[in-house]
Amino acid sequence: MSARAFRFVVIITFFALLALLALHQPILHGETHMPGDTITDYYHFHWNYAWMRHALVNNLNIYETNFVFFPFVSSLAYHTLAPFWYPVWALTEPLIGTFAAFNLIFVIAFTLCGVSFYALLRREGVSPGLAVVGGAMLELSPLVFFAAEWSMTSLIAWFWLPLSLLTWGEIARARSWRTSLLAAVLFGVTLWAMQITDLQYALYLAFLIVPYGLWTLWQSRDKMRLIVSGVLALMIALALLWVGGTLPAILTFDRAGLAPTPPERAVAIPFPFGYIWHTENSNLPLGALVLPLTLFCIMYTLVSQRRRSMHPYAAEHAQAALWLIAGLAPLILSLSASLQTAPIIALPYRAFHGLFGGMFRYPERFGVIIVIAFALFSLKTLTTYLHRYPRWQPRIVLALMFVVLLDSRF
Repeated sequence: MSARAFRFVVIITFFALLALLALHQPILHGETHMPGDTITDYYHFHWNYAWMRHALVNNLNIYETNFVFFPFVSSLAYHTLAPFWYPVWALTEPLIGTFAAFNLIFVIAFTLCGVSFYALLRREGVSPGLAVVGGAMLELSPLVFFAAEWSMTSLIAWFWLPLSLLTWGEIARARSWRTSLLAAVLFGVTLWAMQITDLQYALYLAFLIVPYGLWTLWQSRDKMRLIVSGVLALMIALALLWVGGTLPAILTFDRAGLAPTPPERAVAIPFPFGYIWHTENSNLPLGALVLPLTLFCIMYTLVSQRRRSMHPYAAEHAQAALWLIAGLAPLILSLSASLQTAPIIALPYRAFHGLFGGMFRYPERFGVIIVIAFALFSLKTLTTYLHRYPRWQPRIVLALMFVVLLDSRF
């Protein structure tokens, strides 16, 4: 085994062990219990896969059913079916039961979150130790735990965001049309798989892929190749969504009967303590590490810019700043429609809520986008800082990992 392959196996093993430890309670009780302490939506994700198996065996449309409000037919166009995970469930449920099959899905999703973000961080120039910390930050983020607690197979697949950025990065790095077009095919398949997991991932990805795409397009010497590859990837994703996805059901769905949530009832990260710590009234806090580390790296960058003539890493700071800028819009939107101060301050989420017809009601979920963007900025910046103090790097890595584990209530 080559050294590179060995490192790859070690990284996967590390994040898989992290997932097993994080999920040890549902795994050890997989024959009798499911995660969570609230009787709520968890059961319908198990129903989803039982329905899909029934529909496929009987040659029915999985996006229409009369099994919910018989005899009326209900559209499942916008339902959280998450068919991407169905093959895992279909192969394992007859052998180990539906609870254990879901636990396997959780372990795979946790592991992929860590590995994919680690790979993106390494590709962006972050040192190996700090990339491991970043992978753990995403894998153990509150929303991933929350998705496992509620058995939300639709909401546990945040690895699609770093994987999408990785595949677009391969297009940008390609040196020939052939390599670029092959990467575009992979990017298109990735977008399709992401969408059949849950439609909302495209919305979250836009906050990251748009600035990253513009940055790579600006840097590229062959802009036409990137444009053609991007269009090809979108065409492939749409074609796959038409043949094997939700697109036909969405286009025929009658939205007149939908009941959107008012913006005032949107669930946001509590301000201010939800942004720096776990609070009693927040299921999905941002945590104790993300913003303090980001603020430290902003201060370091400003000081470094003053000494640009003496500092060899100005280019790295400029590229890292891209991710800082990308995280600002999700940060503002995560505050919801208004700040309950005197006077009440209206916020941009209100317009965002109206733009999508009132159907996006969980601005707290922007927390994952904030973690990805700000971790990319912070860990890239910290890598350049620790180049000057190599002896400190192992200590900093261990300290940050300890904070991640502590903050996630590991």
